[in-house]
Amino acid sequence: MTMRDRARGWLDDRMHGRVRELLLHTMSRHHLHCAAYCLMPDHAHFLWMGLWEGSDQRLASRFFRAGRMPSRTR
Repeated sequence: MTMRDRARGWLDDRMHGRVRELLLHTMSRHHLHCAAYCLMPDHAHFLWMGLWEGSDQRLASRFFRAGRMPSRTR
């Protein structure tokens, strides 16, 4: 996932905490598990696995992004 306009400068301890909180909420709500993630200066990588047949990673991704992924413009 890329930051809006490939923004840089958003990654600090406070934002890392916010991403982790949103990630936990997203995983719980959509019955997924995040085995690993990597936050980069202008994007992030997430390894998600469904926990049951009805898990929907695309829906979870939309929910996660709508949860205001950090960006310097906000």
